[in-house]
Amino acid sequence: TFIVSYGIVYWGEQYLSSGLTAIIFALMPLFTGVMAHWMIPGEKLRWRTVAGLILGVGGIGLINAADLSQIHPKAPMVASVMIISPIVVALSSIVTKRNLTRYPHLAFSALPMAYAALFHAGVWLVFERHRALDWDTQGIVALLYLTIPGTVVTFAAYNWLLTKVEVSRLNLTAYLTPLIALFVGTHVGKEPLTPKMLAGVVLVLVGIAVANQRRRVTSGVAR
Repeated sequence: TFIVSYGIVYWGEQYLSSGLTAIIFALMPLFTGVMAHWMIPGEKLRWRTVAGLILGVGGIGLINAADLSQIHPKAPMVASVMIISPIVVALSSIVTKRNLTRYPHLAFSALPMAYAALFHAGVWLVFERHRALDWDTQGIVALLYLTIPGTVVTFAAYNWLLTKVEVSRLNLTAYLTPLIALFVGTHVGKEPLTPKMLAGVVLVLVGIAVANQRRRVTSGVAR
């Protein structure tokens, strides 16, 4: 996940708008549901879940519709590579879910992060060592935020939750991230909130609710 998936995302965002990147990554819960259906006993993909996941992707599309007009000439090629990212994250979630009880939770986060740090440091030395690093206050704060709450705390909590929740349900949190970003952008960054964005928020929330609905059980027989 840390080497392939996030490496692709950071590379791809040089050419893709954040909106298009968000839409592509929003496919991750759908990929997770399909993989879990075949790879994890008891996590069967139902049509109601598929409908909820599709609604969620549509909502993310509406929220980020304004960004889709910013198309880089390399966007089609980069987008085709970017699709690897949510697939890798989904597969990694499935593998982690199946093996998490065999290893300490923190080790499942710490070791991949360490391997990824070494790998990306090597890539940087080969391809971007000539580019100067700007160690200003804003950059350092952003780096610390991405490192501690954005990665260390997030993935430690995620791996713990994997032992408690179905992976296909847990990965629906990918739909909540754009909503939080939208809230912060409108209330802190004073960015405009359009009716289309609000419609997207409603669509995402409805999608999550639909995907999370369980079968009703009556007299021991699931309907």
